[in-house]
Amino acid sequence: MRLVIVLAALALERYAHIGAQIQRFNWFESYVGFLHSVVKSESMWESWPGFFIVNVPLWVVVGIVYYALCNVFFGLFGLILGLIIVWYCLGPDDLFKAYEDYKKACEGDNKDAKKDAIAALLGKAAPKSNAATYRALTETISTKSYNELFSVILWFCLLGPLGALVYRVLSLSALQSKEAFAGVAATLKGYADWIPTRLTVILFSFAGNAASFKHLMKHLIAGPEQNEALLFDASLTAINVDKEGEGTAEETQNMMDLVERSFIVLLVILAVFVVGTLL
Repeated sequence: MRLVIVLAALALERYAHIGAQIQRFNWFESYVGFLHSVVKSESMWESWPGFFIVNVPLWVVVGIVYYALCNVFFGLFGLILGLIIVWYCLGPDDLFKAYEDYKKACEGDNKDAKKDAIAALLGKAAPKSNAATYRALTETISTKSYNELFSVILWFCLLGPLGALVYRVLSLSALQSKEAFAGVAATLKGYADWIPTRLTVILFSFAGNAASFKHLMKHLIAGPEQNEALLFDASLTAINVDKEGEGTAEETQNMMDLVERSFIVLLVILAVFVVGTLL
């Protein structure tokens, strides 16, 4: 069942682009604001208490609904709910749609449209030089691929739909920079990213240059603070790019191609595990 959910969720994310239309989790800040209006004591919003106030209700509500309905109609409801939860927890941005918009803008003559597409993909204004922009795009694709896609899928494979939900809510909590609990969430997210980062490097080594695996061996027991650096270094090696060289449009495209090939590798690995359990 998990293989079916992963395949369907990735297909929806890659080709349907519904996530970009419905703006997944755009309600999260309003949700935090609502909780502030309910729990008015400032001391309750410090560090760990604030983290639990925000995270636990979502875990409990979704968990109760999922486990209450997962066996209805011979597990069909569980399959559908699992797919909805996993797909919704991807992103919340749509990496594939953002990159397609960037490619279309590059093919046109409108410089402002290209600048806007780059800013949308990077989440900030583009660097001044083309080389720096391409390298920033490559790094962004690498980071987003695990933060928005691979981590969610891998936690789902390990812990089911609630694993995907816990990771996404944790990630969103870490982005609430004005909240006291954001530091706790960011620390926990670093640890939650530790395993997916290393598994993503393994996928990149299968889908690209296998020499990228050396970065994993070098930083195998490194702390969470090295997660993004490890992934970026490995991704550059996987697409045969020298980190000290200048960024190019070709490397950016190669990075996106690597992400797509890595999805295929992941599906093959999951399929092998499924077949193995049936034998």
